[in-house]
This record gives sequence, structure tokens and C-alpha cells, in this order.
Amino acid sequence: MQPKDFIALVAPSAVAFFRAHKISAALIIAQAALESGWGKYAPGNNLFGIKADSSWHGPVVTETTTEYIGGRSENTQAKFRAYPSLGDSIQDHGQFLLANSRYHNLIGAEWRTACELIQKDGYATDPQYAQKLIAVIEQYKLYQYDSQAAQAAKGGEEDVQVPTLQQGVTGHTNAVKAVQAIVGVKTDGVFGPVTKTAVQKWQSAHGLTADGIVGPQTWGKMLA
Repeated sequence: MQPKDFIALVAPSAVAFFRAHKISAALIIAQAALESGWGKYAPGNNLFGIKADSSWHGPVVTETTTEYIGGRSENTQAKFRAYPSLGDSIQDHGQFLLANSRYHNLIGAEWRTACELIQKDGYATDPQYAQKLIAVIEQYKLYQYDSQAAQAAKGGEEDVQVPTLQQGVTGHTNAVKAVQAIVGVKTDGVFGPVTKTAVQKWQSAHGLTADGIVGPQTWGKMLA
């Protein structure tokens, strides 16, 4: 997946989370990119490398991971949380940060500070974690999502366009890909019958009218 396509998938949920909880959208997007190799390595649809500790009661997947112990990298087996879709991963990541008090210092922090804080908070053992996050944000100008979301919160224009989507719609490839990531189907940007069926199942599971149309109510649930 190309970085621009990956960003299009992750950005809507990251921006919605920023506006609700004031944790940098740039940080969240950069973490997803760095942890998953731009979506290439996401076993169990886990974009953020969140491990399955005793607080997790959902499905898990066991993978080899690199840990830094005493400044040296070592490969080890670890259990990670698993999700039905990438969208579920994005939502759980945000709740993970909110549920753990050590990450509360991220609330309201400017994106560069947030990158430094999340490393100090112990999110990753890589001693270069903050620098890598900052490099991704700067290269792809991800800080724009924080600026746009903040502007929207003050009454400016909406930062993320969420058009009404349904089977056969054209001209909204990135928006369709974002929906496909959330409902767990191939992210090809084409709103065909497979995507419609997946949207209907998602709507039904979330207490919405299962019409297969992604309108304001469905977007509201998806970006919550």
C-alpha cells in the first residue's frame, strides 16, 4: 500500500479521535504507519503493535517481535491483540491510550512533544522511537491533520470530507477505502456489492439501519 493511500485510511479516525480527546492525530497516524510498515505488517489487523496483556479478553495472535533489552535488540515471541478489521484496531488504540493513566500526558500535547512523551511513557522499547515518529510526521506533513482538526473545532471548515457513499458511487476513492478498512474488506476504493454487504453487516452490528449507505449517522459511528 502506498503511504498516501494508507494515510487516507487512517486519517479520518485519527482526526475524529483528536477532536474528541485532544491526542495528536499526527501521532496516531505516524504510529500506525511505523508499527505496521504502512499496513504491510498488521497480524490480526493490529496496526499499533498493542500486546495482549491480562486486561485484554479478545482474540490474540502470536508473533515474533524485536525488543530492546539493556540497549540491545532481541527477537522474542509475544501475544498481540487481534481485531476483525483495521477500523477496530484504530478505535481500540485510542481507547488503550485513554485507559492507561501513563498516557494521559498526551492529552493536549503538541505533536512533537507527544512523540517524545509516548516514548518516555514506555509505549515502545526502541530508543529511537520518538525520532522515527517525528521523521514520518515531517516527511508526510501529518501535522496538517492536527492543524485542520483544531481549526474545525473552533468553527472553521470541516477537516475531513465525509460524503454519502453507496454502491456505484465514484469520485470518492479515499473515502471508500476508509470505509472498507473499517468494515474489514479489501481496500480497493470501489464501492461494489461486497462492500455494500459488509457495510450492512457493520451497520446491523452497531444498531443502525442496515441499508448499505454510508451517510451522516453511519459516518458518525465509524469515526467515533
